[in-house]
Amino acid sequence: GSLVMKRKDSRKGFIKESFTTTPSTTIYVPEEFEIDLDININAGNIKIEDVNTKDVKVKLNAGSTEITRVKSSSKFEVEHTAGSVTLKNLEMKEFSYDLHSGDYDIKNSTFSDSMKIKGYASNVELSGIDSPDMNVEVTTGKVEYLSANVTGALSILVTTGDINVSLNGKKSDYTVTKKTGGGEDETIGNGSLIVNLKTTVGVISVDYLK
Repeated sequence: GSLVMKRKDSRKGFIKESFTTTPSTTIYVPEEFEIDLDININAGNIKIEDVNTKDVKVKLNAGSTEITRVKSSSKFEVEHTAGSVTLKNLEMKEFSYDLHSGDYDIKNSTFSDSMKIKGYASNVELSGIDSPDMNVEVTTGKVEYLSANVTGALSILVTTGDINVSLNGKKSDYTVTKKTGGGEDETIGNGSLIVNLKTTVGVISVDYLK
């Protein structure tokens, strides 16, 4: 029915500091299984790969996250305080990631319902992403989205930092709205694919790949 694992580090003082390695746990799941995951870690790294999931909730204070070749048929939610995020080759339904401090690297993934990521002090690099509803919010940092395959709506909001987007398809495919705190406020095109880009302090760059 379920597997519950807990680890508490009770080492103190110089005994704890004398160890150069961090205890780790690896769980192997049969490839035909579809599992729920509830992970809560104070300090450490999380690596999830080659599994099929349903509902997933992850909470991580300090450490890195690496998620590769994971399929999810329901919600996949992560709350992360500080560290790096690497996501590759994912097939998910509804995905959200909230990162306070650290950088995103997300590549070659599909989110069939929606994808939402937040960063407070974060740089975001995206490439090869498919989703009908994409939302990126960053307080301080840069967002770069290469070869964007927009199938519905894409929204990127940055308070302080630049936005650099290259869009697959022709200029006539898109309706692109660009707003900056420096006074730029324009809508380009009237295509069916919606792209909203806004920064308070920064520059917005958009290229079309056809």
